[in-house]
Amino acid sequence: GTDTTTVTITVDAAPVPGTFTFVGAPYTGSEGDAPITVTVNRTGGAGAVSVNYATTNGTAGAGDYTSASGTLNWADLETGNKTFTISITDDGTVSEPDETVNITLSGATGGASIGAGNPTTLTIQDNDVPGVLDFTSATYSVDETGITANITVARSAGIAGPASVTCGDVAGGSAVA
Repeated sequence: GTDTTTVTITVDAAPVPGTFTFVGAPYTGSEGDAPITVTVNRTGGAGAVSVNYATTNGTAGAGDYTSASGTLNWADLETGNKTFTISITDDGTVSEPDETVNITLSGATGGASIGAGNPTTLTIQDNDVPGVLDFTSATYSVDETGITANITVARSAGIAGPASVTCGDVAGGSAVA
């Protein structure tokens, strides 16, 4: 006799090239901070794949941050995170509201896709503080023939936003009306 053997061939499901998503988005940073790290995650790992990233102006402009663009690459069977950075510019004495930068993933290769949450934003918070208003001297004097005394108020330790002070009635001391 002849022996017969049956061989069964099982076809595996098609490999999954993966999906790219931002991790920890949306992002926030302050003027004067170290560069902001943006993290992109790949789930699924069949095939070498890549994705492009780029920043564009939201309400922030060229003087507020350094634009970033490039490509992140994953090898076959590699999953996990890749990062890039966005530098924030401290514009010193310019007081301004929070501003935004758009961050976009595009051009996924190798059959990979881009997941939800794209594009995302980076919010740049102003680091300027309002400051303190105070008299420049603890005492002021004028002789009896003087009609007015110049009282000086100065702003220190910050410049953010408008500031004002209201002067009330002068009282106390040794002067009489």
